[in-house]
Amino acid sequence: MELGKYDLILLDFDGLLVDTEQLHFEAYRLMLNSFDLILPWSISEYCQIAHTSSDHLKKTIQSTFPSLQSSDWNELYALKKQFYLKLIQEKPLNLMPGADQFLKTITHIPHAVVTHSPLEQITAIRSKIPNLQSIPHWFTREDYQNPKPAPDGYLHALKTLGGQNPIGFEDSIRGYQSLLAANIPAVLIRPDYYPPTDLRSHLSFWNICT
Repeated sequence: MELGKYDLILLDFDGLLVDTEQLHFEAYRLMLNSFDLILPWSISEYCQIAHTSSDHLKKTIQSTFPSLQSSDWNELYALKKQFYLKLIQEKPLNLMPGADQFLKTITHIPHAVVTHSPLEQITAIRSKIPNLQSIPHWFTREDYQNPKPAPDGYLHALKTLGGQNPIGFEDSIRGYQSLLAANIPAVLIRPDYYPPTDLRSHLSFWNICT
């Protein structure tokens, strides 16, 4: 892929640049454990559920665990976020395979992260991975209204940064749909533990950098 023809590169964060999906999965497991419930999914099953839509994970957890149906989801999610932030602080964090080389490849092209994660989480992760400091622009969940697969985050980035010929990189189907809804050419980068997809744009950072 010839990246030099693009004047703006937009990047998702969790599961694309940094291997955090395992920690999100663990945070949901810990949240459920606090109610004496056991999460029965594999990481691949979790990703398939969580990456479908903004409400699919919530509905699937509530249907899997009927005892939680009367609970306030916002409170459950806040508890999950507490566990996740603790895991970020305690566990080692790594870039996804090929991500470091990819970031070095695009230093001369304007680029930004557009993430569903809140600023608090992003700040904590960036403090542990110095290589992320090379990314000049960051758009977190506080910067736009509707989550992916809505295009709001990417449209906000385009409005802020400009760019006549952008390209975006995502690791989830809902993120991929968000890029397409914003009329941005999209590339899907997915690790091995994600469920398979037949989308033709399925690549790896290694494919792009070599």
